[in-house]
Amino acid sequence: TGVLHLDEHVAGAIALALRKRGIDIQTAVEAKMAGHKVPDPIQLSWATSHQRGFVTGDWDFFQYGATVHPHQGVILIPRSVPLGLAIEYLLLLGTGYQPADVANRIIVFPNI
Repeated sequence: TGVLHLDEHVAGAIALALRKRGIDIQTAVEAKMAGHKVPDPIQLSWATSHQRGFVTGDWDFFQYGATVHPHQGVILIPRSVPLGLAIEYLLLLGTGYQPADVANRIIVFPNI
């Protein structure tokens, strides 16, 4: 299964729900990257160096995911997606993929 890094634009409830179901999650807060004006490309590089797919609600990462390589995948979940759907999608992704499946790809939910 894959491991994920959730940036500060992803609700904390998502991290809690995924952890309860055994998904390996790291948050931007835990990595001390939230609210510290850490440039987005640096955050993506950090997740990559820790072998984690990058989950965000920030559309700027659509650009970074296309230009910063290599990376372990950018999973973009718009903030308009209901919390339950976001959790369900990440559960499926977190239990059903290997890191190589999403490396250097940008996945936009719900348009997968």
